[in-house]
Amino acid sequence: MFSNKNAISNIVAILLILIVISLAIFTFKTWFLSFNTTFLANTEKETGSGLGNNLEIISINDNVLYLKNNNKNNLLVKNIKLGSKDCNISQNLNLGINNISLNNCLENITDPVQNLVIITENTVSSKAIHLNSINQT
Repeated sequence: MFSNKNAISNIVAILLILIVISLAIFTFKTWFLSFNTTFLANTEKETGSGLGNNLEIISINDNVLYLKNNNKNNLLVKNIKLGSKDCNISQNLNLGINNISLNNCLENITDPVQNLVIITENTVSSKAIHLNSINQT
């Protein structure tokens, strides 16, 4: 009636197919996760977050903004905006701590909390700051 050889070979064939499919899915999943992690890590390095890993506000004292450039190269700040006021400041930042005078920006500012926008070659960064320590003219 029924041959045991055919039944065993069908079961073995199905098991082999399931094993090959499982290995293919596992391999694709491993490759995709490593590719995705690498891709996202590179994207995060390029874009940064907030003011980014490349630019950091150290302090604001006596109308001077102190920024730290963590980039490997010089960083060109194309413009700085304080609140709705365009400061018309363009400056090349060397590696390390740099200072930028905000004297032109602070005229007629009454609200001590302002949004500081820094526009560089590759990014636009924004951060809320408190101007309590600044001597307004």
